[in-house]
Amino acid sequence: MTVSVRSFVLLVALVPGAARAAAPSLETIMARAQARSESLAALRARVEECREAVRQARGWDNPGLGVSVGASQAGVARGTAIETTVSQPLSFPGKRGWRVAVADAELDLARAEVRRGETGLAVSTLRLAWEFALRRRLAGLTTARQARLETVQGYLAGRLFPSPQRRAERQIVELRLRELAAAHLEADAAVASAASHLAFLAGEDEPGLSELTVPWVEGATRWDAGGWSVRLLDGNPDLAAQRAVVAAARAAAGLARREAWPDPTLFAVSSRNSADGSGMLGAGVEVALPFLNRNRAGHRRQLARLDAEEHRLDAIVRQVESEGAAARVELDAAQSQARLYSEAFLADLEAGVVEADREFQRGRLDLLVYLELDGQAADAARRGLEAQRQAVDRWSALCELAGVPDMAAALVEFLAGSGGGAR
Repeated sequence: MTVSVRSFVLLVALVPGAARAAAPSLETIMARAQARSESLAALRARVEECREAVRQARGWDNPGLGVSVGASQAGVARGTAIETTVSQPLSFPGKRGWRVAVADAELDLARAEVRRGETGLAVSTLRLAWEFALRRRLAGLTTARQARLETVQGYLAGRLFPSPQRRAERQIVELRLRELAAAHLEADAAVASAASHLAFLAGEDEPGLSELTVPWVEGATRWDAGGWSVRLLDGNPDLAAQRAVVAAARAAAGLARREAWPDPTLFAVSSRNSADGSGMLGAGVEVALPFLNRNRAGHRRQLARLDAEEHRLDAIVRQVESEGAAARVELDAAQSQARLYSEAFLADLEAGVVEADREFQRGRLDLLVYLELDGQAADAARRGLEAQRQAVDRWSALCELAGVPDMAAALVEFLAGSGGGAR
């Protein structure tokens, strides 16, 4: 894959005399968002809960101690009878292993939820960063267009007796300026909204957030579909979570089959009767007789649950394969758009508009031709910035499907063309 990387820096006005803070990197912003997320903290706490549940499932039942005292009589002699019982409940062979398997599967599910949360938050942060930077650039382009057209408006207003042609041209410029004013308000609102969300994720005290720099993606050539298919099936968080659910259902079915057999209890008994001086010391085993309840319905219920979860797993596999194929197609299309509107092309186009503005002021370019070029150039810039957003959105969607663990490193590979499933 061939990708060239350029950067553009989007600056905002600061308080006069205030020091300008260095712009944070995307890696820093994503790391801060991960550290600050209360949702991720809750998911990680759930992992600790499940880890303790595994330890608890491996434990043994506590032994029991029973003491009974009563009056006794042997002929005319009276006394006291004391009986002491010590017991130890045991699990039927295999039950404890299945209980541990259920707890292990729930732990795997909790870990899959953490991974899904981390990937989703990284994707959201990345998209917000690009949205903020691209909207900021669009606002800057709108400001430059307004300044040029205001100069044209002043030039046209200086004519005392304009012809019908000039009056129409004046109205065209006034309408264009009104449209730009509305577009500027919309762009400012979009920038403020993205900045607010980004500050919420990265922290209000993150210095230099408004100085954020994002790379410019020129596009790629070809993707290794086979490699990505493997990554999707191996790393997809939904698949990982559903595999854990299937494992839990399978373990629950095995446990339900063992539940048909009762758990035995070993005990030892010691008794002494002071009335006649007799005593007894013995041991035994107590077990329930599985005549009335063999847990057959419970076992069938767990088998039906296992069948349902396996079907759901197959459905998720097909869904992930379908979404992955669609995401790759959409990413290829977005990268093709990015190649059409490269940063060099847009820079040359903007330089051409500036040159056309100078030629118009010298009276060597017709106003309507100048306005047409200005409008076409603005449309091309919007399409170019939208292609950037789409390329990052489609790439991050593919990474989210694949459950890429380190989005910052994957981004570097994607922009450098050295990895990420590309060739």
